[in-house]
Amino acid sequence: MKILYILLFTSLNFVIFNILSKQILNLRFKILVSILIVVFCLLQISLLSKLGYMNNEKFFILLAFSFVVFVFHYGINFILSIFLNKNDTFQANYLVKGFGLFRNYIIYILIGFFQVYTILTQSL
Repeated sequence: MKILYILLFTSLNFVIFNILSKQILNLRFKILVSILIVVFCLLQISLLSKLGYMNNEKFFILLAFSFVVFVFHYGINFILSIFLNKNDTFQANYLVKGFGLFRNYIIYILIGFFQVYTILTQSL
């Protein structure tokens, strides 16, 4: 069951990554994966938590971490727009590249590691 949870959060993070940064998936596949994620969330709320697989509190914490990516993505865009309006230097270009790397890749990896670690260390 832990593998199913890991696959759920990995696919959710991949869909969010696809929406925010890279257009890898086509629209039909995104809709299909989104529907499967919603169905699994409804199953978790209604059935799986009562069977003792994962309680809803931990599930919603992990789900909230997936959507924190939106805050980082738009927050970094806001910070960069403020900074670049004040400075247009050579160093600002490195700042844009560093924040872009963090926003586009590192935050997804960190959140994914947190979710996998939480799922694997949870006692079922």
